[in-house]
Amino acid sequence: MGLSRTALFVRRSVGGLFAVEDMATTTGARIFCDYTTGTDAGGYGTGPDKPVKTLNYAITLCTANKGDIIYLMPGHAETLAATITPAAGSSIVGLGRGGARPKITGLTAIAMLTISAANVTVRNVHFLAVTGTTYIAHISAAAPILENCIFEQVAVPVKAIKIRGLTAGTEAVFRGCTFIGKVNGPAYAIDFASSSGDNWIVDSCTFNYAAAGLDTAAIRANHKQSGYVITNCLFMGIDLYLVEFLSSVGAMPDGVMADCRVFTTAILASTEDVLDASKGLACANVLATDDKTKWAVPIATAQVSAS
Repeated sequence: MGLSRTALFVRRSVGGLFAVEDMATTTGARIFCDYTTGTDAGGYGTGPDKPVKTLNYAITLCTANKGDIIYLMPGHAETLAATITPAAGSSIVGLGRGGARPKITGLTAIAMLTISAANVTVRNVHFLAVTGTTYIAHISAAAPILENCIFEQVAVPVKAIKIRGLTAGTEAVFRGCTFIGKVNGPAYAIDFASSSGDNWIVDSCTFNYAAAGLDTAAIRANHKQSGYVITNCLFMGIDLYLVEFLSSVGAMPDGVMADCRVFTTAILASTEDVLDASKGLACANVLATDDKTKWAVPIATAQVSAS
């Protein structure tokens, strides 16, 4: 009988220990980080029993484009001293759920997370802004993936995620993320600017601004976008626009919104930038209401109070 081949690989780690790793996940390094038990020093980070302390130190142990993964241990709680700038092709993965989900608290006058290299993945991390944080995430590279993260705004930053630069955010994926605003001030959740890229996906995300409202729009682009998809999302507490795009006028839609539910604080101020297919954005099964006592109705090119 021939030997069966698997994706498992045994490697020797620091200290002489052996680790069995699944190469189907990545052939890159695994780095473990725990703010409570970790130490930022040589020889640390190779296993959960000997983690490094801070996320930025863990990033220095990554090699670009090798598929390295940083694991934030359950309960990891860190207040940043500098922006987080992941290596190209690397992943930051939070372990734990609920109160054990890793939480990163921001700093002032700078972005908490700066994605300036391509193909970065961030998963299952709670990002909590502080007053004066410029953005929770500033993206200037292509193909980022942000999954199951919480982006919690305070009054400032007014934008949770800023995507800026030629082709920045091209093929970006936001999946299962929650955007939260509990106080007055936030204006946008995701903002595409300065000719940033196309073909992005926002899927199964919750925009929860019910406590104090979102002043302008959940998703904004100040230039023409194409090939984008917004699906299975819930929008709460929208004050003005749902999405605010500079779209083209053409027979085919620039993008699609499908299977979404919208709860506004008042009648939407305008629909030219909301869901007007003649201006570029088509919709299917998108229901909206501005009154908790009324059923949601299909959103139309002339949005009116639900009845």
